[in-house]
Amino acid sequence: MMDVTRYDLLRLAAVDSHDAPVAVARELEARLGRFATHPTERRNAEIDLAPMEAGGMPGLAPDHLQAQRGFTLTAVDGAPAAVLPYRGGADIVLLPGDPVRIRYAPRHGVAGKLSALVQYCLQCALLRREAAMFHGAALVRDGRCLVLTGLQGARKTLVMLTLLRQGWNFLADDRFLLQAGRAHMFHDAIPLMPHHFAALPWLDGLGGPAGAFASRARHMRAVARWCDRHVPSYLGPRLAKFHNAPLMVRPDELFPGCKAVAEAPLSDIVLLVGGTAGSRTRTLPESLESLSIILDVEFQSYLRLELEFKVRGVTLRPPTAPVLGQGLEGVRIVELGVPEAVSAEETAQEVLRCIARA
Repeated sequence: MMDVTRYDLLRLAAVDSHDAPVAVARELEARLGRFATHPTERRNAEIDLAPMEAGGMPGLAPDHLQAQRGFTLTAVDGAPAAVLPYRGGADIVLLPGDPVRIRYAPRHGVAGKLSALVQYCLQCALLRREAAMFHGAALVRDGRCLVLTGLQGARKTLVMLTLLRQGWNFLADDRFLLQAGRAHMFHDAIPLMPHHFAALPWLDGLGGPAGAFASRARHMRAVARWCDRHVPSYLGPRLAKFHNAPLMVRPDELFPGCKAVAEAPLSDIVLLVGGTAGSRTRTLPESLESLSIILDVEFQSYLRLELEFKVRGVTLRPPTAPVLGQGLEGVRIVELGVPEAVSAEETAQEVLRCIARA
């Protein structure tokens, strides 16, 4: 009998995982565990996930060995398909349709690559349902749901940790589900990285998991500095996953009075941008392009894939801007410039001043 686990995101998009190997099941549980449920015959999942048989993918055209850009478009039984190769063979096969089918080689090490593709396909499915996986930290206090967003490196997590310390409650660290003006929790833990401890020295004194992680974080920063000096640059990304391993910690383990909020209506978005100082209020129409780029950049590794599918008449992902235009109606948006020299504490206070003026 086939073992099936369903991950159902608010009945907007669901993944059915069939007979997952242990490493894949563990990765899916880490990413989507809060949405795990039992499949029912009354509703089909939008994404169907299963390992390939020992002989490979039946009906797969042989040109999958010719990939030179991380994937190749081919056909399975005459229908368009994308192959992500590994060592000259088909590692993951993506078959667009209803449902989207993903077949993968059950090898050791496929789990992370597979998880990233599943999350991209979930974003495609959510956008078709006028929802989205929004990139940003979300905090709740006194009936207000504040979202901090920006491109990678905008210091969203540092500012969020500072505000949690000041009494805000947690809804999201890096991403949440946006539907009809409401934010829904996606992960209930915060991934603390070594550079967070370097930027926020008070993290060392919190005790518990963070206190135990602090000395390890210092050691990992030392390893990273040694690698920068002595290891060839092309090996840097491979080594980074070892000396940048995160500590997954719940917000109440860091701040005992902090509550995890499952959902809340959005009230304010602060768009953090580097470079110049200053803030300005933005209308939703003039913010849509910037916010869409922030969401799309999260899945930039699949941009060429979806464009090549589009040439063949297959649309993987609807435009992001119309969904945001509907989902963020009535939300106040402020752009805040944050120079590099400004600390997380100063940025947090400026964020609070911005939403107080809005």
